[in-house]
Amino acid sequence: MQLSLNGFSSMASSQSTDHQTEELIPEQKASIPCLAFWPDGSRLIAVVGPGLQIWNVKEKTREGEAIRCGFFTNFTTVAVSTDGKKFATGGTYRDGGQVLLWDANARRIEHTFDKPAISRCLCVVHFSSDTRFLVFAFEREYMSDSLEVRNTTDGSCVCVLEPRKGNNRCTRFSPDDKRLAACGVCIQIWELATGRPSLEIKQRAHSLEWTKDGSRVIANNLANGQLMMYDAHTGTQIRCWRDHAGGIPAPQLWPYICMSVSPDGRFLASVRGNVVHVWDLENVREVARYSFPRDMFCVAYSPNGDFIVSGAYICKAPKKHDTLVLNNISNQRSVAE
Repeated sequence: MQLSLNGFSSMASSQSTDHQTEELIPEQKASIPCLAFWPDGSRLIAVVGPGLQIWNVKEKTREGEAIRCGFFTNFTTVAVSTDGKKFATGGTYRDGGQVLLWDANARRIEHTFDKPAISRCLCVVHFSSDTRFLVFAFEREYMSDSLEVRNTTDGSCVCVLEPRKGNNRCTRFSPDDKRLAACGVCIQIWELATGRPSLEIKQRAHSLEWTKDGSRVIANNLANGQLMMYDAHTGTQIRCWRDHAGGIPAPQLWPYICMSVSPDGRFLASVRGNVVHVWDLENVREVARYSFPRDMFCVAYSPNGDFIVSGAYICKAPKKHDTLVLNNISNQRSVAE
């Protein structure tokens, strides 16, 4: 099956015609630092340049004009609630950090969480699975960092946690919403009922994900391509492997969503540099690899598990364990060029 999009054709691997890659956001030259799907998979929202853009995935068309929030606002992260009614953005405003909670249908800001000029929002924003809570982190110069959990209904503060300094790269609620994990200079896990830390793993990481049953956390280090799986209760390392992709410059400059677990929990997609790898989590064997014309800074599985999106590209997700699929589109160009 050969897919096409607005005159763009995918270059399928010679090993397989079942795993296609095509440009979802055509003529997009700037890097896309973050994107997120709506829970039904029909739309996605991406940080594109100075604003946000919503895309209809099925029709592969933009929905409305780009969303901007003034000259001084710079978006870096975005997340969509599990009910699809809200989305949240993180970034900077003037010289400080800013997180905004939006009404998704009206595209209207419901709550604004500003921090003074000594702060900036680096951490990926994340909703709890029941949509009740939103978590984000602020890096505070000359002070301890803060990790805040907010009520998405009224914007009130549920709790404020103090992670290790620099532990603000990524935050994730556990699947049952009872725990919260953050990473950066190390990996930390808190019990939300008490607000107390329950585990600290002395391993630097740029991004993390929970397994679907919440028993393990997976983290990666973009500097050396190392991926690690830990027991979420004891901190014991279960597996460790590398992607062997080329390095990327200055990984500390961006927050990343550079891993995504498939909806069935069987696979993990990870991105580093211009390559997306798909791993079988049962034996951490690589089952697919996609390379792109430029470096990618985010990756996400579609809610039905059929597609993987990285930057401006959408890929047909692998379903089998037995064949390594290679897909290289580094020479792909748009017809407009």
